[in-house]
Amino acid sequence: MKRLFFAAGLIVIAIALCVFSSVSVTKSSEKMKSGLEKIAVLISEENTAEAEKTLQESEEVWRKTENLFSFIVDADKIEEMNIGFSMIKKHLKDGNTEHALERLHECELMLDEITANERLDIKNIM
Repeated sequence: MKRLFFAAGLIVIAIALCVFSSVSVTKSSEKMKSGLEKIAVLISEENTAEAEKTLQESEEVWRKTENLFSFIVDADKIEEMNIGFSMIKKHLKDGNTEHALERLHECELMLDEITANERLDIKNIM
């Protein structure tokens, strides 16, 4: 009987960890996406100084979430986001807003992919 309770407890813990990772990744990704959308609006309004400041704030949020993501998300995706931030910064300093917007869009798609991979559904469970 003790073994049955122990096994049930392990299953409950595993399910709780899955729910926690899914919720935290989704919440963090949505927060990051809203920051990236704000940067895109600032770039399209040609307010690069404010866009750089907002990018710095978003990058700080990413650094905090990166610690959590490193346990859950594929390392290649994390590295792509890091490269994306550095390239956006470089393009903004060079005044190349088109490439900065392209990189922003790529980062948003990467966040969508990360969220989709961590969502609790039958496809991801299997």
